[in-house]
Amino acid sequence: MDTGKSSEAGRSGAGGASSSTDYEVFLSFRGPDTRQGFTNCLYHAMRDQNIRVFLDEEELDVGKAIADELPEAIEKSKIYVPIFSKDYASSVWCLRELADMVERRESKPSEKEIMPIFYDVEPNDVKLRSQLYVGALKNHEKKFDSQMIQKWADALKSAAQIRGWELKSQGHGEFIKSVIREISMKLKIKDKYVAQHLVGMDDRVETVVKLLEMDSGGMRFLLIHGMGGIGKTTLAKVVFNKLNSLFSHCCFLGNVRESSSLSFGLVNLQKQLLSNVLGSAFQDYTNDVDDGINVIARRLSNKKVFIVLDDVDDEEQLEKLAIKHVSFGSGSRVILTTRNRSIIEADQTLEYEVKQLDSIQSLELFSRHAFGRDSPPDDYVGLSRRVVSMTGGLPLALEVIGSLLRRQSKASWKGVLECLSKIPPEKVRDKLKISYNALGPEQQQIFLDIACLFVDEDKTNAFYMWKDCEFFPNYSISALACRSLIKITDDNKFWMHDLLKDLGRQIVCGDKRPVDPSEQSRLWVPEMADEIIRTEERKKAIEAVCLDGGTYTGKEFSRLPNIRFLKLNRGDLDGDFESQLKKLRYMSWHFCGRELLAINFHPRNLVVLDLSYNSIVTEDWAGWSQIKVAKKLKVLDLTCCDRMVRTPDFSHYLSLERLILKECTSLIEVDGSLEKLKCLIYFNAHGCPQLRELPEGIGGLEKLEYLDLGYCRKLRKLPESFARVASLVELDLTCTAITRLPDSIGNQKRLSVLKLEGVKIDELPDSIGNLRKLKFLFLSSTNIKELPVSIGNLESLLELDVSETKIEQLPESIGGLSRLKVIKISSSPMRELPQSIVALKELEELHAENCLFLEWEIPEGIWKLSLLRSNYFLA
Repeated sequence: MDTGKSSEAGRSGAGGASSSTDYEVFLSFRGPDTRQGFTNCLYHAMRDQNIRVFLDEEELDVGKAIADELPEAIEKSKIYVPIFSKDYASSVWCLRELADMVERRESKPSEKEIMPIFYDVEPNDVKLRSQLYVGALKNHEKKFDSQMIQKWADALKSAAQIRGWELKSQGHGEFIKSVIREISMKLKIKDKYVAQHLVGMDDRVETVVKLLEMDSGGMRFLLIHGMGGIGKTTLAKVVFNKLNSLFSHCCFLGNVRESSSLSFGLVNLQKQLLSNVLGSAFQDYTNDVDDGINVIARRLSNKKVFIVLDDVDDEEQLEKLAIKHVSFGSGSRVILTTRNRSIIEADQTLEYEVKQLDSIQSLELFSRHAFGRDSPPDDYVGLSRRVVSMTGGLPLALEVIGSLLRRQSKASWKGVLECLSKIPPEKVRDKLKISYNALGPEQQQIFLDIACLFVDEDKTNAFYMWKDCEFFPNYSISALACRSLIKITDDNKFWMHDLLKDLGRQIVCGDKRPVDPSEQSRLWVPEMADEIIRTEERKKAIEAVCLDGGTYTGKEFSRLPNIRFLKLNRGDLDGDFESQLKKLRYMSWHFCGRELLAINFHPRNLVVLDLSYNSIVTEDWAGWSQIKVAKKLKVLDLTCCDRMVRTPDFSHYLSLERLILKECTSLIEVDGSLEKLKCLIYFNAHGCPQLRELPEGIGGLEKLEYLDLGYCRKLRKLPESFARVASLVELDLTCTAITRLPDSIGNQKRLSVLKLEGVKIDELPDSIGNLRKLKFLFLSSTNIKELPVSIGNLESLLELDVSETKIEQLPESIGGLSRLKVIKISSSPMRELPQSIVALKELEELHAENCLFLEWEIPEGIWKLSLLRSNYFLA
C-alpha cells in the first residue's frame, strides 16, 4: 500500500471484538498518480451503486477516530482492482498488495478475482516487456532481496495476463460505467439473503420467470399473492436474485406494509426506492411524500427497471410510491407480493398464487426443523406424516411446529397430534396456536405482550416489567426463541413474524368469537383505546393501554384496576388519582405537558418510567413530588429532556438501576442525591454539553458498571470520590474537557472498556497497569506523549488505539501483552517499533498509516510471524 494512504475502519464495541466491514471490491493504486482524479471518480461511482469498496480516506466522519480495516478488506473482498499507473511499481506497498491478491486468487480461484485497469500504461509494461516497471523493480533491489523482487515480478506478470480494461484515450465517465456494470454483474450486489436448502422453490421460480417473459419488451406487472407465511417473500427474493443482474436499475423494497405504518415510513420508503434504483446520492432527495411522488415519477420515467415491492396491502402504498405514475422504459418488470390480491386491477397485472407445499415437500421441510435432516428417523416416520398432514403445507407452520417438537419425547408428539386433530384443516393460524398452547402461563403473557406492544422495541425495559410481574423473562424469552416464535435482533430488539404477531393479537381479541374490546387484555390501537377508556363500565381485563393525545382523568383510570402498562404520547392526566394505578409497572409518557394537572398521582409499583422527549423543567414539575412513592422504580429515562437544567431529587428512588440523561442539552447539574442510588448499575449522560461536574456522591455507587459521559464537553474532571468506585465495566469519557486522569483509575479492577478518544490528557497514570481485565483501551486524538511502562501489565488487553496522539515510541513492556490482537498507531509521530513486538503471539493487526516519521526498521522476526499467521502489518 502506498505510504501516502490512510484507511478507515470500524470501531470496536463495548466488550466485543472489532467491528468490520465485508468489502466487495478492493482498489489498489498509487495515491499520487490517480487518487484525486480517476480513482476518486471510480470509488464514488461504485459507492453510488451500493458496492462496498475499500479505498483510503473512506467516509471519515467528523469526530470519529481513523482506524484500519485493510487486512480484512483484502481477506474478505471478492474482487481486486489494481489500477496500473506509470509509478505503480515504484510503491512497495502496491507491490505487496498485488502479490497478496495474486496469491489469494490462486489459492481460491472460485472466490477471488482480479480485474486490472491499465490506466496510463500498456499490458506489456506490466508484463515487464518494457523498461517502465523493470526499472522500478531494479530500484527496489537496494532494500529487498532477490526472492522478494522475483515474487513481485511474478505477480505483475500474472496480473497482466488477466483480461482487464485499457483506458487509453477513452473518456473517464463512459469507461467507469462499463467497469461498474461488469463488476456489478459479477458481484450480484443487489442479491437478497435467502435461507439455504429451500424446499419446493425451483418450480415456483421457473413459473414466475416464464410469466415475466424477460426476452420480450414492454412492461410487466406481476402480483404474487397468498396467505401469510406461505413463502411469497422468499419466492420474490429468489426471483430477484436470479434476474437483477440483467438490469442497471433495480430495487427490492421489503416490508412495505409495516414500514408505511411508521412515522415518516412512506418518505423513508421513497428514499430507499430512489437510492437503490439510482444510487446513494438520491437517498436524501425528498422529505415530503407528495414531493417524493413527483421525484420518483420524474427520475424513473423511461428507465428500464426491475422493482420488487414486498408485502403491499393497500392501494395507497402504490400511489405514494408512484408506481402508477411512472412511465417505465421498455423491458421493465415490477413484482408485488401481497396478501390482498385486490390492491391493483386484474387487467393491469399478471398473477401468481403461492400454494401450500405438497406432502413430500412438507415432510422434508418439517424434518429439517424437527430432526435437522431431510427425512425423519424410521421410528418417527408415521408420527411425522400425521403432523404434516395436519399443517396444511404452510412453510411457517411446518417450521414452528417442527421446532416445537425438536428433541421432544414421543409422548409430547402424541399430545401435539391430539391438539392438531381437533383443529379444522383450513384454520392454519389455529395450528400455529399449538406452539402458543405449549407455553407456560408466564411465557404466554410475554408472547402476547411482544405481539401487541414490543415488536421492534428494545427488550431491556420490558424485562424489568416482566421480572416484577414474576413472568421469569430470561427463561421465558429463551423458550419463545427456541420455538421460533420470536427472535432477538443484533441491536437487542424483539422481532416476530407477521403471522405470529397476528396470531397473538387475534388471541387477545378472541380466538373464535371477537370479544368486546373492553374485555381485551391489551389495547394497542390508540383510537380504540381512547374510545374504550371513556366508557362508564369497569374494565377488569385490561392490562395494557397505548394512547396518543387527549386528557384522561383519574375517574376514567379508576375503571382500569389491573393496568400494568401505560404508553401515553402527547397526552395529559387530570383529576384525582387517589388509589389508582396500583398495578402499574411500566409507564412511557413522551411529550407530556409542562404542568402536571393530576393530583394524588401515586403509582406505587412503578418499575419503568420513561419521560423522554419532554420539556419539563425539573424544579417546576409537580410530578416528582407525587411519583416519589414509586419505591420499586428500576429505570428512569429522561432522554432529550432539553429544558431540564437540574435533575430531580433521587432520594426516593433507592431501587433505581438505570438512569438515562442522554442528550439533555441544557443539563448543568446532577443532584447530589445521586449518591443514595446504591443499586445503580447503568448511568448514561452521553451528549450533555453543558454538564460541568458530577456530584461527589458518585463514589458511593457501589454497583455502578456502566458510566457514559461521552461528549459532555464542559466536564473538566471526575470527582475525588471516583476513587471509591470499583465496579465499573465500561467507562466512556470521549470528547470531555478532562485534562488529567486520576490515579484512582487503577482501582477499577473489573474495567473492560476505557474510551478516552478526544480527551486532552497528556499522560496516563502508572496505575493504569492495575487494570488486569481491561480489553479495549482507546486513546486516539489525545495529547499523550508516552505510555507508562506499567502498560505491559494489562494482561487481558485485546486492542490498543493510540492513533493521532503525540507518542513517538511504544515502551518495550508492550511485549508483555500476551493477548493483544490489534495495535493502532496511525497518524502519530511514532519513530520506531519496539523489538518486543515480536513477542506478541496473538497480534493480528498493526495499523500505521500516515506515520510519516516511522523508520521501517522492522524488528527481527516480525515478518516471519506475519507470514506464519497470515497477518498484516500496514503503513
